[in-house]
Amino acid sequence: MKLLVEGWLGFNHSYALVNQYQLLEMHQKNIELYHNQLPNDYGWNTQKNDHGLSVENYQTLLSIPQASAEGSHFDVEYRISYPYRAYPSYAKKLFVFGTSEYQHIDTGFFYDGNLDFIKNLSINIITPSKWSSVGFLKAGVDPSRIKVVPHGVNTKIFTPEKKVFQKEVRASLNLTQEHFVLLSMGAMTRNKGIDILILAFLILRKKYSHLRLVLKDLSLLYNINAQSTIEALRHSTFKEYFDEQYLSEIIFISKNLSLNELSNLYAAVDCYVSPYRAEGFNLTPLEAAACGTPILVTKGGATDEYFQASMGGQIEGEQINENDFTWIEPNIHSLIEKISMFIEGESTSYDFYQSLRIIQERFTWSAVIDQLLGEMKTEL
Repeated sequence: MKLLVEGWLGFNHSYALVNQYQLLEMHQKNIELYHNQLPNDYGWNTQKNDHGLSVENYQTLLSIPQASAEGSHFDVEYRISYPYRAYPSYAKKLFVFGTSEYQHIDTGFFYDGNLDFIKNLSINIITPSKWSSVGFLKAGVDPSRIKVVPHGVNTKIFTPEKKVFQKEVRASLNLTQEHFVLLSMGAMTRNKGIDILILAFLILRKKYSHLRLVLKDLSLLYNINAQSTIEALRHSTFKEYFDEQYLSEIIFISKNLSLNELSNLYAAVDCYVSPYRAEGFNLTPLEAAACGTPILVTKGGATDEYFQASMGGQIEGEQINENDFTWIEPNIHSLIEKISMFIEGESTSYDFYQSLRIIQERFTWSAVIDQLLGEMKTEL
């Protein structure tokens, strides 16, 4: 199969990271692979938001030959960027990657604002979860042309072997082995549910003096930090829960981390918590689980695609449908209860070895790329 991939490289936007992981695996498969880098549409600062890969892996990506779609005959063209480039291709088949966190798609999601592109019968949509696929179904894409292919984990980078660095990483954050440490990371936008997590921490901190919270944001990319969420809560009806000492015990990380540094951070904490409202897949909890850290995620959303009880616990929530947008509103009482169970060692479902076995069997990037290439070959 002759495959042209068009996407982003060189910075840590989620689509760029997925493209990089996928290309590294495709490069090892028995296909004729080309890659064209697409424009950095939003002008993201690539110097401050490095790709995080090793020098060797990034050089491998740069070594993949470029090609002109107009001048070559490709079996498949696969585009992964935002807005979605669904305009016609010279290849036999076109695949476009996209996510629909709130199960909503409109013209703003598409390059040139043309939603009609996805109704072209020659286009196939790749999306990482059944939850995300609903948005494309609602937008009028034929169900047979929506291919659900999950994301994966690089288990050479994200591994429980990183637990050996736990003491060192904690010391760098002024944490000790006696602290019970929660971690959450992401864009700090409303869909991540960081506001609910901060409130839960403030409430739980009154009971558990050794509880700490680490928030890793992407403020260098999106210019949104966790402190802005705290300030919004400070002036809300929840201000009664605020305690300045407890707030001072929240640790904020804004600097860019390499993938190795990120895996060390996952492995250094006691629980990864993602009380999200809406996600297309939510890869970070799966990466944390691969590092041997139990996870707490919202029940009923995109993480249902990969979550197993052996990985940790689920937060109850209510599905909300409003103006064509759908999300899960996490229940803070459920979140508090589940965190408390982990702190007190009462969570009986977590199974370190079973969790790793599931990831290694089903959610490596190698397995994911086998599935993706299989979907492409089926269409030829």
